[in-house]
Amino acid sequence: MQDPHDLVGLIAYSLYKRQKLDFVDAHQSEHGCKPTADELRVFYQLVNMPDQIEALRTRSATLLEQVSEVVLEEALQEMQKDFQARLLSELKTPKNFWRAVGENVLANLVAAGLVTLALVMFYLSQVEVVPAVGNALGYEVTPKPQK
Repeated sequence: MQDPHDLVGLIAYSLYKRQKLDFVDAHQSEHGCKPTADELRVFYQLVNMPDQIEALRTRSATLLEQVSEVVLEEALQEMQKDFQARLLSELKTPKNFWRAVGENVLANLVAAGLVTLALVMFYLSQVEVVPAVGNALGYEVTPKPQK
């Protein structure tokens, strides 16, 4: 590990240290003594092989990903609870009577305008538009003779 901000590397290093402690404990259990310098050197050589280092980094990345997923899931659940609580609070709070009346009047005016627009569009699709507009404005529109 060379970068002190390399989180995957830091976790890999802690896994390596755990392996070293397990090796020392296992050696002490089997042989009744701590490993010699030569035995530790063999351990270091095995653990520092590129494949072993890559395996530690892969395991570290997997652990970090799993922890991140748990943390994000907990944060999401907390946000959902907060949102639901605020939503229930808003729904339980009664609206001002006149504000509610104004919102309903506005919604009905918009709906009536959309229906009127749809009817006008339908009517204009049934008749020729240019003569209808001319008649509405008080002009006589005569169609061009077709060739």
